[in-house]
Amino acid sequence: MSTPTKIIKFLQNYNAWRRGDETLEMPHPAEIGKNIQDAVVLLRKNAELEAALAAERARLDHVLKSDWPFRNRDEIDKDIKEDAK
Repeated sequence: MSTPTKIIKFLQNYNAWRRGDETLEMPHPAEIGKNIQDAVVLLRKNAELEAALAAERARLDHVLKSDWPFRNRDEIDKDIKEDAK
């Protein structure tokens, strides 16, 4: 798979060509398909990471809101590390 930066650049150029930029050559259809597929893989990974991050934020918000007045920060950090195991 290409890097995200290369995929973005390719798709930007492809879209510019598709919209009539005559300074660009038509990319090979296989190259178009490969870059679209790579972009889909990256978008799926990003969606999974965003969902995991949202779940972790919700968990931490719950811990902080429910225990904060009664526990010190070291105890909360210790619980977070234990939960991660």
